[in-house]
Amino acid sequence: LRIQQRKNLLCTLMLSLGVPMISGGDEVGRTQKGNNNAYCQDNEISWTDWNFNEKEKEFLSFVQKLASIRTSQVVLQRRKFFKGQIRIGPSQKKDIIWLNADGTEMKQTDWEDEERRHLAVIYEGGHMDEMDEEGNEVIGNTLLLLLNSHWKEKQFILPPSQVDKYWRMFAPQMTDKTWKLLIETTGELSPSCWEPQSQFKLGPRSLALFELQDKDENTLPDSI
Repeated sequence: LRIQQRKNLLCTLMLSLGVPMISGGDEVGRTQKGNNNAYCQDNEISWTDWNFNEKEKEFLSFVQKLASIRTSQVVLQRRKFFKGQIRIGPSQKKDIIWLNADGTEMKQTDWEDEERRHLAVIYEGGHMDEMDEEGNEVIGNTLLLLLNSHWKEKQFILPPSQVDKYWRMFAPQMTDKTWKLLIETTGELSPSCWEPQSQFKLGPRSLALFELQDKDENTLPDSI
């Protein structure tokens, strides 16, 4: 559980906007045993043991994969804050959407629910409002992040929701799309594709990241 929570914390950092502040050794779970002033310690507290055991090697591999996702996904490198507003234009999509487990958009009462231990968020790659060096609009991939801090598993319905007013207008555009699982923190699932509106069981105290892709006829979507 401790290793899984470390993965959760690193994912929360690496999948957020801004510069990820990571100390050397975090990628293998190095500890300073609570000492926040290790810069003045020239001993085992501040040293890094490069003879990694199997657990440290596995954790390093996870962080490397996470870093690769971070650097390859333009939407995670955006330089402007999210607004959560519908874009004026043909797409009419929001740049960020917070979702309930059933795929519907969260309302104020959902945010005020003290018993809530889960949520989902979509980073819309087609709503960056940024230009590259040549003056072209920056377009990235759309990402879906599921989070569950409860000690029990939680079932999510992958968007678009059939009952949500916002999503109904986009449902026809999703028929040729699939959600590809990029990374998750339980270590129990491998990269796989999931149909929109399918059910996905997220393990206790874990998170999962998906990328919206064109449906590959040779890839059969999974379902849990």
